[in-house]
Amino acid sequence: MIEFVEKSIESKKVLWFQNTNQYLIVDLPFYDIFFRLLSGDEKDALFLRCKSKYGLSDTQSKEVIGFSEQLGFQLNEFTSNQKDKEVPIPNSNEEWISYNYSYNLKAIKIQFSSEQLKDLIHPKYFHISSDVNDEDDFEHTIKVVELNDMVFLVHDDEFVGKWSFKEIHFLLGKLSMLLLNGFNNKSDVDWLAVFHASAVYSQNKSVLFMGDSGSGKTIAATMLSTKGYKILADDFVPIGKAPKKVYSFPGALSIKNTIYKKLLALFPQLKGCLSSFVYNTG
Repeated sequence: MIEFVEKSIESKKVLWFQNTNQYLIVDLPFYDIFFRLLSGDEKDALFLRCKSKYGLSDTQSKEVIGFSEQLGFQLNEFTSNQKDKEVPIPNSNEEWISYNYSYNLKAIKIQFSSEQLKDLIHPKYFHISSDVNDEDDFEHTIKVVELNDMVFLVHDDEFVGKWSFKEIHFLLGKLSMLLLNGFNNKSDVDWLAVFHASAVYSQNKSVLFMGDSGSGKTIAATMLSTKGYKILADDFVPIGKAPKKVYSFPGALSIKNTIYKKLLALFPQLKGCLSSFVYNTG
């Protein structure tokens, strides 16, 4: 059976599928049918349940069951693709492009097998990076490997997953979780949720800005930083389970080029920041 973690929020269910690092927010009828379908209930019985318990029409009932089947198929397909865990690793240390990333008094080494992968990931964490020295002591080592148009992620010599470049946002999300856990001595189960949001705080109170990409989350957090607020995180905002609080995450703030030019008047120190990233130390 596909494993997932569920959490009730008002009349919705939040589902987190750990294998794919994906969240879904669904209505209770969909959750009920999806769970029963995974448990082996017959579609005819689910069809009747949609109509009798939730008052759905024939068309709506078929759609709910169809979406549930499609989601289950996609998750099963992903799981089956993870069975091949033979990960190609360059033989020589000289082939790696390596950096030391330090935060919360923890050090994590990330090794990239190509310039393309380094350019994709490194700018967001440039401000907490340094060159790797022989005397460095690392909490964890992460390898990001490119081969045959696929990108592999390896954590402490254990295979994590592989993705195509079209799916690279899934790899970036999983990498962020590995860094978050490493910098805080935690595991995935210690987090209540991670939100696509920006977060600021003042006087031990946090404010989150949520919305689609380009809706102004980052600019709102940046402008509030001129009014005494401190920026906690941008795009990737973790919420701890116990205690329930917003944690900082050291990823750089991503500023659109048009806004970046306007912000230079308020923040002249931004001049020259890589790829319009503004560095956040939490």
